[in-house]
Amino acid sequence: MPRKRIRTIVVAGIAALVASALIWHLYRNSLVKHQYEVIEAFRQKGAHLDMGQVKHQLFGWTVFSSDVPIRIDARDLEITDEDCRQIYSLENGLRELNLSGTAITDDGVQSICRLEGLRVLHLTGTAVTDVAAMHISGEDGLSELGLGHTAISDKSLEYIGVLPSLTRLSLEGAKITGAGLSSLAKMPSLEELFLDGSSINDIGIAAISRSTSIRRLDLRNTNVTDEGVSHLKKMQSLRRVDVSYTGISESAFDDLAAIPVLMTLTCYGDMFDASQIAKLEEMLPNCIVTHDLSGD
Repeated sequence: MPRKRIRTIVVAGIAALVASALIWHLYRNSLVKHQYEVIEAFRQKGAHLDMGQVKHQLFGWTVFSSDVPIRIDARDLEITDEDCRQIYSLENGLRELNLSGTAITDDGVQSICRLEGLRVLHLTGTAVTDVAAMHISGEDGLSELGLGHTAISDKSLEYIGVLPSLTRLSLEGAKITGAGLSSLAKMPSLEELFLDGSSINDIGIAAISRSTSIRRLDLRNTNVTDEGVSHLKKMQSLRRVDVSYTGISESAFDDLAAIPVLMTLTCYGDMFDASQIAKLEEMLPNCIVTHDLSGD
């Protein structure tokens, strides 16, 4: 090969390396600058941030590192959809995000769902709807989700039901019905389900009783009755149940005692008197029965 051609190839290679290094330098500066702006914006609004270092890689090689929040707690603060739109630069580090009680809407959730590393997301008490749940359905790595006191419906449960890694789901105060819970019963990893204050009834308990993974179920302050409790004995993994302030009676004792591995039963309220509580404790010798006979 002629020396001139070799020289040309070498020069071109060096130029390519220099150009790549320059591009990465500009990218790094731009990314770090934007991350800093996002972090400061959340801090100025009063958010609590837990920081960590994230490595940025190219073809498996660490090119540079940056300090980013791995957890942001911004509950009840003046966070808007615009703040969420700026959060994309944190995608390699942010794992937990709490926006409960903020002003975000479905548009903000769509921006949040660009964060591929997100594992925990709380949106309780926000203005999100079924559209937000549709966006969340693509977050395969999500392990904990809070959608209580929002405008979601049974349609949202269909979207949530496809999340393969979700272990903890909070739907307190949600206007969901019995039919929608059948989607959650199919979830392979779901272990904790909080339905306190929601609109579920006995039909919903019949649907969720098909779950083979749920270990904790909160039915506090719902319309569940003795009929609904009769389905709980089908749940082979159920260890903790809260039936406080529900419509159950002493007639449900046999079904409660038949739950295979029940370890904790909570029954606050005026449903039972002292003699009934004593009877329940006798029927459940291996279970801790938590109660409040005063009804407080």
